[in-house]
Amino acid sequence: MEVHNHPNVEKKKFKEYFLEFLMIFLAVTLGFFAENIRESMVEKETERTYIESFYKDISNDEQQIPRLIKSQGFQIKCADSLVTLLDSSDIKKIANFIYYYAKNIVRQTPLGFVTTERTITQLKNSGGFRLIHNQELSDSIIDYYKMADEVKFLQGWVQGYKQTLEQSYSYILWGHYYHKMIDSTDRIIMPAENLYLKSADKDAISNCVLQISEIQGLSTAINRATKKLEEQAVHLKEYIENKYHFEK
Repeated sequence: MEVHNHPNVEKKKFKEYFLEFLMIFLAVTLGFFAENIRESMVEKETERTYIESFYKDISNDEQQIPRLIKSQGFQIKCADSLVTLLDSSDIKKIANFIYYYAKNIVRQTPLGFVTTERTITQLKNSGGFRLIHNQELSDSIIDYYKMADEVKFLQGWVQGYKQTLEQSYSYILWGHYYHKMIDSTDRIIMPAENLYLKSADKDAISNCVLQISEIQGLSTAINRATKKLEEQAVHLKEYIENKYHFEK
């Protein structure tokens, strides 16, 4: 009968088991920390990318805001002048400036102002706000777009009054005269010939004045809100430049 001799296997000592466990534990721990560091670096880079993109967005807005303020200022002046002229209107008086201001009020288009929302949309859709660890900046960005939404809301309200006002014009202004207030390039002009009112009916005039007054008041509110938006844009850009060392 054949006898098999089993080799003697040297048993590991506790110290060796402990060292093996320690090596595995250190490897897993270091891997965990390395992954956390990598994720942190990626998040910081993503955060900076978002902030840089937002910086470009408000820079684009800054180019539009002064034009909006100027446009609203002119509209407010037109409304004030038109109300004054309508208060003393007469079908026998030359009414060129009434037609001129009336056309300008409804043709001013502040709705052309649209904030650049590329970055804010990405942040909302991807949950990217969690990556902006600077709470002060995050809150300021949200406040900025809240102010922008307020401007847009008021602009929409103004547009509704303009549509109603233009319908009211038909009672006091001649259509063929009103049509002569624009040239072939659709630019508002002052015709050389004398223009006259269709009617100076007090009720029709009063109805127009009511609409004009609402437009003037809302335009004043838009101007005030837009100036605040401009101040906020300047503040945000300066904050980002100083905090994140962005160049102008």
